[in-house]
Amino acid sequence: MKKIFFALLITAAIIIGGGYYFLHGVWPLQATSLAQTTKFKLEKGVSLKNLSSQLETAGLIDNQHLFYYYVRMFSDYSKFQAGNYQFKNQISNTDIIKKMIAGDTFQEVLFEINFPEGQSIRRSFSKLKNLNLVQNKEQLELALKDKNMLKDYKIPSTSLEGYIYPATYRFYKPSTIQDVIKTGVDEFFKRTKNKYQNQLKKSGLSMNEWVVFASLIEAETQIKNEYPKVAEVIWNRLKKKDFLGIDAALIYGIKDYQGDIKWSHLKDKKNLYNSRVHKGLPPTAIASPSLDALEAVFNPSNQGYYFYVTKTDQSKEHHFSKTLKEHNRWVRELVKSSK
Repeated sequence: MKKIFFALLITAAIIIGGGYYFLHGVWPLQATSLAQTTKFKLEKGVSLKNLSSQLETAGLIDNQHLFYYYVRMFSDYSKFQAGNYQFKNQISNTDIIKKMIAGDTFQEVLFEINFPEGQSIRRSFSKLKNLNLVQNKEQLELALKDKNMLKDYKIPSTSLEGYIYPATYRFYKPSTIQDVIKTGVDEFFKRTKNKYQNQLKKSGLSMNEWVVFASLIEAETQIKNEYPKVAEVIWNRLKKKDFLGIDAALIYGIKDYQGDIKWSHLKDKKNLYNSRVHKGLPPTAIASPSLDALEAVFNPSNQGYYFYVTKTDQSKEHHFSKTLKEHNRWVRELVKSSK
């Protein structure tokens, strides 16, 4: 009897030892190849048995029973964290376990929106409407003039235009137009806070004048190496208290602009953004300036430029001139090429 008992004991040890080796040694190293990225949600309160079954159904493991017993023997299911997980390429069972214990989840993007450099938030109206963030232009205008938000951020302006940093923003939960604007304003101050205070103080500009100035630069040219030149032209005109003559500002102040500047627009004194009849900077920013444009305000070129006009070669570059005579020559070239 003793011999039979010891034989059974040895057999059991071999089976258990072999099982341990298989589960703890070989099995965890087996990887499942995924043809595409697989998303999986671990619901709060789901049992280990159900999780194992769900993982097999999702094609993330080969055998739910082996996964179940492995977790029971060598892991702690109470440490698994609920949430959305994403798996790609080759994954092993231990990869899944480690990921779920670490809570290495991902968030599904509900929607995203891009605010380009040099464009006003108004020009993003269609995008915002398609996302059901606004229903009409009046709603967007009210959001941009949110007095509470202006007060909270201590923005010395009547509009949040210019303070919404140009970038792509992703949102992971239902959001309002106020949420979107706040996210853009947060990004603006994140990138500028305590970075330009000394330069701003030396420039003699208020923060709002600085942002407005930079928005004019960004709206006037798409060529970054022209930013300092446009900045110089604006500075020179401001110092001489001359009209800025910036059509991008004029257009911003035209309600329901249809794509062409009329003579009546050029003479309209009611348009406070009409820099052909009102001297100085416009009352608010007209676009979202980049850091390059904001920095160009403090670092203008020093060539004596007072004028600029678009080149005729479709490059979107400009001719910069020191004298009216030279400027008029380039203007005539532009008019001639457009006929």
